[in-house]
Amino acid sequence: MSTETEICPTCKRPLASKRSTERREYLAQKKREQRARDKARDTGQHVNQSQPKRGSSAPTQFEITPALRDWADAQGLNPSIAIAETEKFLDHHRSKGSVFRDWEAAWRNWMRNEKKWNGGKNHEAHQRIDNSAPARVQRAIDERERKRQARGE
Repeated sequence: MSTETEICPTCKRPLASKRSTERREYLAQKKREQRARDKARDTGQHVNQSQPKRGSSAPTQFEITPALRDWADAQGLNPSIAIAETEKFLDHHRSKGSVFRDWEAAWRNWMRNEKKWNGGKNHEAHQRIDNSAPARVQRAIDERERKRQARGE
């Protein structure tokens, strides 16, 4: 194996080896990528990322896409509930100044929680429970009456 370097026939200088040429190309590519990242950072753009690094505030227009509608149907959510909950979702996060990288994922989480908050019931309106003393007494009486009827008394 010869350690001699080739000489350029026109300028009589040593030619670069294949390995050093590849290394130079690799370093040049890395420099170009770094410049692109720096430029993107300075301009607020994102390079080669499916999701932005930083989140954004609630969008002014949030449309329930067909994919989200299909997801909600698969979860057993009533479409009118999904629309009402979407308004609540946006109002809540706008009032709080929430920042998310993926608003659709945040919406899906809100809808999952809606089922938990609503006890798995998907009725048209969330009913507030009257916790006044007379209402609690009446609920206790009603519950006893249901148990009595269930026992057949």
